[in-house]
Amino acid sequence: MLATWRYRPRDTFIQRLDPRTRLLFLFSVIFALTIPEIWDFRIIIPLFVLSLTLYFLARIEWKDVRRAWIFIIVLVVFIVG
Repeated sequence: MLATWRYRPRDTFIQRLDPRTRLLFLFSVIFALTIPEIWDFRIIIPLFVLSLTLYFLARIEWKDVRRAWIFIIVLVVFIVG
């Protein structure tokens, strides 16, 4: 079943950012985490904290992302297990 998420406008710092800025941040973090030379917790932890901070600044409600998080957790448990 195709599931789509509805856009919920909020007046937050994240939504006021230019979409290109958000994409650039996303691709930069993904690129930084996939380079084997950078697999050092001194780099990974600050990137995680920055990403988590931006996630909380977006003020996304749990009911909006619950299905996505459940899918991600099941996928990670399946792959790791």
